[in-house]
Amino acid sequence: LGATHTHFAPMVQEGMPVLGTVDSEYLNLISERIAELILRLRQELRPAAIRYSEGMADHSMNRRLMRWRINKKGRLEHCEGYAPNPTGPRDESMRMVEVLAGGSTIGIVWNYACHPTAYPNRLHVSAEFPGVVRSRLRGEAGAVPILYFQGFSGDVRPRLLAPLKTLQEFVLRVLQGPLFGKPSLAEWESWASSLSDAVLKMYKTEGAVLNVNGIRFANVAFPVADIAPGHNPNDLFEVQYVEFMNGFRFVGWNAELVHGYRNMMTRILGEERLLTAGCLDQTLAYIPLEEMLPGRGYEVEGFHDNFAFSGKYATGMNAKLEKVVQELARKIQR
Repeated sequence: LGATHTHFAPMVQEGMPVLGTVDSEYLNLISERIAELILRLRQELRPAAIRYSEGMADHSMNRRLMRWRINKKGRLEHCEGYAPNPTGPRDESMRMVEVLAGGSTIGIVWNYACHPTAYPNRLHVSAEFPGVVRSRLRGEAGAVPILYFQGFSGDVRPRLLAPLKTLQEFVLRVLQGPLFGKPSLAEWESWASSLSDAVLKMYKTEGAVLNVNGIRFANVAFPVADIAPGHNPNDLFEVQYVEFMNGFRFVGWNAELVHGYRNMMTRILGEERLLTAGCLDQTLAYIPLEEMLPGRGYEVEGFHDNFAFSGKYATGMNAKLEKVVQELARKIQR
């Protein structure tokens, strides 16, 4: 199962008290409902076809920026910080799988690399932009299940730059450089509606109708400490692969990978009809690219306290991760 990762819903993962405490009654409730639903659906299987489509958005922004800033000690330093980087790399590709039975849509899965983190009412429970997209798609397809899998978006977030509204914000901008601001509800709704337009455009493309003739699975697990020495040796990063043969493929990690890892996945596994997702299962950490280590940004070190992460990413991690994906590719080919 994959999390949509909205920052505006109850916490359901143990072991990260800084990010939130888990209400056991709520966790048991949703676990029971998901399990019951899966068991019921297994008794209602029917022939289906799959329509696969691709599209492009323009709604995310890289959130890592090298800049001069005044640090907490009052010193001027050149460092990588959490800030809008309009020219920074990101992944705007989108993928959609529509399940068809009897000529009608019975379910939709879509995949895009962006954090659902910009909703302005921070004390509200919200499905964030996946909820807005779900409502718009149901307006076209009917009341069917709509699942969102978050792509590799560890270093990107919504493209929302709020204007300066106070003297304090102006002073911070002068001292620390560009900053993400809190959008108004109207600004966020406009952005989410525009993203929904892009998803609907993908939904309305002709796509390719595929007749799946089998399903195969593969997975690889390895200790987090292999790339982050010092971390708990019992914690494992896991890579899951599912292939709907003659259809589409899915690869997911129990981590928040930065956007650049999609290139590694497609280079080794092939790009054709490949959905890539982070935040599967119990998400253990961010995984940065090795070239990000000198910047010591949030995705490298800043997340440690929030995630109760005790390791330190080391040089050579890219090569080790390539070997992991290559091992997955060998398992697929057997």
